Amino acid sequence: MGNKQTTTKQDLRAVRLRSTSRAALGQVTGRYHVHPHRIEDDYVLEPSQELGTGYNGSVFLARSKDTHETFAVKPFRLYRITQGQKRELKNEVEVFLAMDHPHVARLRDVYEDEGEIRLVMERLEGGELF
Repeated sequence: MGNKQTTTKQDLRAVRLRSTSRAALGQVTGRYHVHPHRIEDDYVLEPSQELGTGYNGSVFLARSKDTHETFAVKPFRLYRITQGQKRELKNEVEVFLAMDHPHVARLRDVYEDEGEIRLVMERLEGGELF
């Protein structure tokens, strides 16, 4: 049991070290939004326009209120997961926010409230990947 928690703490420290070693730290933290900042403040959600489905449900379309660009929104429900699983998810999201690679879909913003985390991702054309 103690080893699992130690590993999680070590993983978190490693994420922080990777993030602080980049000039993009402000870009990462500025794109992870928590309540009271809501996704509806920045995007027009279009849940009736389903782009695909995943393990946690439907991926749907959203439009930026500022730029009018379209994005894919992928929700992750937070009920029925442990605090450790939630922490691991947040660590992965932090790493994903810091990534910038032409062959990886870009994570634009993250919104967390008490019930779910929503990932606003680059919208890719051409259908689902399997």
